[in-house]
Amino acid sequence: MTRGITAVPPDDPGTGILYDLIGRCIEEIGDDSFAERLAELLETRSSYDSLVVSAFFPDLPPRQLFSDLSKSDAARTLEPYFSFAYLLDPWYLMFCDGVEDGVYRLADQVPDDFFESEYYIDYYSRTRLTDESGVFIWLDGGVCLVLSLGRRFADSEACQADASYLTSIFTCTRSLCRQHWKSLEPNPAVAQAGLATIQASARHFGRDSLSKREHQIVHLMLRGHSSKSMARIIGISPETVKVYRKRVHKKLGISSQAQLFSLFLSALESGLAEEGEDPLKAYRRRVGDDDRSP
Repeated sequence: MTRGITAVPPDDPGTGILYDLIGRCIEEIGDDSFAERLAELLETRSSYDSLVVSAFFPDLPPRQLFSDLSKSDAARTLEPYFSFAYLLDPWYLMFCDGVEDGVYRLADQVPDDFFESEYYIDYYSRTRLTDESGVFIWLDGGVCLVLSLGRRFADSEACQADASYLTSIFTCTRSLCRQHWKSLEPNPAVAQAGLATIQASARHFGRDSLSKREHQIVHLMLRGHSSKSMARIIGISPETVKVYRKRVHKKLGISSQAQLFSLFLSALESGLAEEGEDPLKAYRRRVGDDDRSP
C-alpha cells in the first residue's frame, strides 16, 4: 500500500493559515463567493476591518464589485462616493495619473492639506477610517482594480505592519484577482444616464470664468493642496499662489474652500452642462448668475 506524504506543520502557524486562505481563494475563482474569500485573505492576518473592491474605467465612473461594509456604513459612504465624491478621491486621481501596480498607504499619497480639505471634512470623515491602504491591479483595456482596505481604530505600529503584509502577498493577490476578474465592463446604465461626461465636466469646472493658471489653482485646491504644495507643483512662490487664490475667490464669488467645494458639487450635480461645456457656466446660467468673466 502506497502511503502519501505526511504534512509537516510549518514553524509559523500563521503560515499554514495563509496557505489555507490562498487555497480557498483559488477554489472560488469564477464564483460569486471569491470576493469574500479574498477579504478573508487580506483581513484575517491583518488589522484591517473592511474591504471595498472597485473597478476604475477610463472616462467612465467606477463600478463597485464588492464591499463587506455594514449597511449603514455603505449607505453613508459608498452611495455618495460612486455618485460624485470619487472625482476627488486620491485613489481615483492616482488611477487617472497612471500609477503603477502595487500597494499604497493613503497617508503617504495625499496632499499636505488633505485632512483639512472640504472633501475630507464633508465626505471622507464619514467613513470613520483612521488608516487606509489601496492595492492597485491593472487589467486589460486600461481598467484598474482598486482594493481599498480600511481600519477604524488608531494603531501606528499596525499601520506599517499591515501595509507590509499586503506588499508581501501582492503578487499572489494580483494573480488571483486577474484570474477572477479577467474582463470587466462598466455598468451599462452609466452610459445611458449620460454619466460618461462627468469626468470631463469636472476637468472643465471653472474654465470659462478663470485664467488658465487660476483654473489650475482651483483644481489643486479641490484636491487638498496647501499654498506651499501648489507653489512646488507649479513652480511659483507661495505668495503668488495666494494672489491667485484671492482672484479665484473674487471671480467665483466665494470666500472659503468650503464654498468652492459646495459650488463644485452643485455644478456637477446639476447635470446641465453640454458636452465640452464648463459646468459652472451652465449652472450659473440656470441660477441667473452668468455675468462673471475672467
